[in-house]
Formats: sequence, structure tokens, C-alpha cells
Amino acid sequence: MAKDKVKKGFAFYLMMLILILVAAFMVWVTIMMFSPGKDILGIKYYKYEYNNDYVHTTDESQTPINFSNISEIKIDTVVANVNVIKGDVEKDTIVVKNKSMGFAKASDNTDFTKSITLEGSTLVVHVSGPLGFLNLQKDIEVQIVVPNNSSTNLTSTKINITTQSGNIAIGNELSSDETLTNENIIQISDISLNSNTGKIKFNKGCRSLFSTFNVRTVSGRVDSDTDIAIKADEAFISTETGTINLEKIKFSNTDYSDLNAEKILSLQVNNGKFIQSEKGQIYGTVSLLTKNGNFSFGTIEGHLLANNTRDKIESPTINAKSVVKDVSIPYGNNSNINIGDVGGQINIANKGGSILIGSSENGGIHQTSWISSSSGKIEASVADNGANIEHYFTSKNGEINVKYTSEIASKNELKSDNGAIFMAIKSGYKFLLEAKDNKGDYVKLNENIEFEFIDAKEYTMPFYYNNYVGVKNTILLQTNGSMRGTLLSI
Repeated sequence: MAKDKVKKGFAFYLMMLILILVAAFMVWVTIMMFSPGKDILGIKYYKYEYNNDYVHTTDESQTPINFSNISEIKIDTVVANVNVIKGDVEKDTIVVKNKSMGFAKASDNTDFTKSITLEGSTLVVHVSGPLGFLNLQKDIEVQIVVPNNSSTNLTSTKINITTQSGNIAIGNELSSDETLTNENIIQISDISLNSNTGKIKFNKGCRSLFSTFNVRTVSGRVDSDTDIAIKADEAFISTETGTINLEKIKFSNTDYSDLNAEKILSLQVNNGKFIQSEKGQIYGTVSLLTKNGNFSFGTIEGHLLANNTRDKIESPTINAKSVVKDVSIPYGNNSNINIGDVGGQINIANKGGSILIGSSENGGIHQTSWISSSSGKIEASVADNGANIEHYFTSKNGEINVKYTSEIASKNELKSDNGAIFMAIKSGYKFLLEAKDNKGDYVKLNENIEFEFIDAKEYTMPFYYNNYVGVKNTILLQTNGSMRGTLLSI
């Protein structure tokens, strides 16, 4: 009984202590909220709540803001969101909004500052918001607003935006059924966007043909509701660990219809992602500067290149529905590569990883190819083997698996030191088959050497399949490992 009383008494006093502490905390919080900026026990509360936005049609020296006379708008902020839009204003306008509250250490800077200055033909906008450890609300925004009836837009102005955690939006946000008109379209000549963790979005109202295009995020996300049209010879997109999701990017010469697949999109995606659906399109050439990125492309109308990554590439994943022109990845290291169809020549050299060319229906290799790997698997579909179109597949210890969906009309080599080699053909083809070990000696049929399209009684090397006459249309299989030859269904 005495023990029960002690327990009950302890629980009562513990509950009273907790209630007193909670009450003291609530009093402390209430005092801070009624005394913004006051240091109480090393913590302070901040609050900015304005009924009216800061609307600027002049800079701090009262010089009128006229976008047609401004070569660059440079915005530098830490926490503010930045929007570039068309709006219901009479003059070119910079709008700054701030509605934020929260708690911060007494030593933290919770001041809200803004400056808008003209430096020659550059308009510099700097906005600094409060930094706290607990943000109850953070609605800080900078808007570049072009009048709805403006005919000049921002076609002669560079937009240069840098933010740490704020989001960046280019163009008016419109519904899918809203029609694009002069009143809701924003047009920009040059753009440079930089964000650490914030989102970057190109809205439907962005209808620009960019003369320069530079977009960078460290760990944020880049999205678009519109086609990205670029006139520059080279555009740059980079991220460390973020995600880039741009469904359609088109390079052109002079206007939206004058497309150019030789212009270059440089993608630096070290450990992040570049994502397109199978319907995605890049009308241009893609240059990869990557380490361990993950890439999913739709159709690349130009080339796919990774020629400047000898000491950089580790093990990225590179997927594409199709590449219309050449693929060149000479230092693939441990890349995992999967391309449904390649219209140009192929040069891929891996150490490990896997290589799959021809994964899409009726897709495959159409021009001369050189594909090698030290230990990774090589799988390919040869869709064109016309005269002077040759194919070389080499490996040290990895598996090589090649199927031919066209006539054998030139030289083909499948070589491995010790890896297994598989080939598949259609029954009507005519060609010279040679099967050798790595000493150069012809191999005999055994449990590791099998060709289902050759009768064992007729097997001899070299073998002239379907009574082929000549030495030009050849398939050479060479390995100390196993060999298999099978027939494809017609």
C-alpha cells in the first residue's frame, strides 16, 4: 500500500511539473510573439506581414524602369521566389512581396532588405529575407512584370537569377486549354538561372527562342509545361543531385521551324537525373558531362556524345528510345547503356556495366559499330548490315549476344577472351561463318560449341551457310569460352 501511495504521489508531482513547464513555455512563446525581434533566452520571434506589396516602376534613384533599355535584369536572393510574368500593369514593374514569420536564434539575421538599382544598362535587384530555424510562414517573392500589352516583352534583355532555396518560375501559369496570346506570353532573349535547392519551372506562358540558355540547380528540380526553344549554338543544363524533367527541347537557327540537330545541349548531371518519357524529344545533339547520373531520353534527333569524360564517368545509367545520328561514349567505364535504335555510327567502350542496343521493336544498329566491354554484357540487334557497314563486338570476360534481323552483307566480328558468345540469325541468310579459339584455330562442335542452323554431319570450318560463295559477308566468332548459334523466328 505504501509503495502504491509513493507511486501515485510521484506521478502527481511529475504531471504538475510537466504542466508548469508547458505553461511557462506558452507564456514564453506568447511574450515573443507580442514582442517581435526581442531576445528572450537566446531566441527571438520575427514577423513581416504587409497588406500592400512593394511595387516599383523606378529604381532607388527614381530612374524609370524601362525593360527595352535594360540589357540585363540581375536578381540575387537567398529565400525569395522569383517569377517572370506578363501582368495587368501599365509600366514595366518590379514587385516585391514579404509575408513571413518564425523563430530564430538571437544571433541570426532576421532583417528584410531590398534594393533595386540601375547600374548602367543592368537592373540589379537584391532581396534578403529573415533566416530562422523554424519558419511558420515564408512567402517572399520577387516579380518581374511586363505589361500585358507590351510588344517588346524581354526580347532584348537577359534574365539572370540566383537563389539559394527560392523557386524560379518563367512565364505565366496557364491551364492546358488556355490559348496563348500576346497578353499572356512572355518572350526572353537570354536566360541564366541558378538555384541550390529551389524548383525551376518554365510555364506554358513562356514562349521564348533563347539566344543563351544556362540552367543550374544543385539539388532542386527543373520542369517545363512548354517546349524549350533555343537559338544558341550550345545550351547548358547542370545539377549535382537534382532532377531535370524537360520533355521537349528544340534547337533552331532563326525561328521555331528552322530546326538544327547539330547544335549542342551540354548536360552535366553528376549524381542527379534527366528524365523524359518515350514521347520526349531533343532536336539537337546531346553532350554528356556526367559521373553517376541517370538519363532517360525519348528521341535524340542529333548525336549522343560523351567524349570529354575520360576521368569523370563512373557508372551512369543512359537510356534512350532512339538516337537518329551517331552515339559516341568511348570512356564509358561502368555505364549501363540501353538505346532502342541508333541511326548513325556507334563507338562505345566500357569496362563493366551493360550495353544494350536495339531494345525497341524493329530497332537496332543501322551503321558501322564498334562496341566493347571488359567484363560487362553486350547485347545488340543489327538491323542493317549493308555493304561497307561493319560491326565489331569485343569483350574480355563479358557475354556477347547479337541478333541479326537483316541480311549479312559485310564484315562482322564477335570476339571475347573467355566470355560466352551468342548469335541469332534468320534461316534465309547467306554468309561465311568462322568459329575460332583465341589461338586462331577453328573449333569443333561440343557441349560448349553449338549451332542449331548447322547439321552436325555437315559441320566444317569455315562454313558457307546456305551455299554462300565469297569471303566478304562474314561472321567471325572468336573466344575460349562457349559459342551458341540460333535461328530467329521469321
